[in-house]
Amino acid sequence: ALAGGGRGDELPSQVDDALLDAVVPAAPYAEIDAVLRAWLGDACGALTFPMPADPAHDGAARAAIERLRA
Repeated sequence: ALAGGGRGDELPSQVDDALLDAVVPAAPYAEIDAVLRAWLGDACGALTFPMPADPAHDGAARAAIERLRA
């Protein structure tokens, strides 16, 4: 409701890191494919993988996507 209601700036005061860790899979690019597989298993046939804001990380993101496709 906060983000959808235009109150996204209030999220950090309402959602702490422990909650995010419990509900959002996160890892460095070198590990994210294993983390996503552990979280999702065979329950997911497709996902959206955000591209990095810094082009210096494009290669690592591309490699992670290739591992996920394998």
